[in-house]
Amino acid sequence: MISEKMWQPHRHVLAHMPVNVVALEVLGCLAEKFPSWANTLIVRFLCRFLLDPCPMLVKLASEGVPELKRGVLPQTQQHVDRREEEQASKKRVGLNSLRTATIDSLVRWA
Repeated sequence: MISEKMWQPHRHVLAHMPVNVVALEVLGCLAEKFPSWANTLIVRFLCRFLLDPCPMLVKLASEGVPELKRGVLPQTQQHVDRREEEQASKKRVGLNSLRTATIDSLVRWA
């Protein structure tokens, strides 16, 4: 089931973000087509996803930009910082997409 997959930690969670976004959007469509499912299953799942995220998503959200490393040349440090900032930006965009898809699915049903 989707909920079991979402709560299992996985190191490639960013690679699965587009699939997860589509799955959350589909849950909104299912809630529209099957109101009985919406009341018993889908709304609870979406609310749980928003309020009690899986450990991997919490870890992604809490990762910040690392501090300056000792013993690294300034040019190398700038390159590393730029790459890490790009990765952090991708994580933020992915997490924002998940949250937006979840909220849209809840709003669509209501």
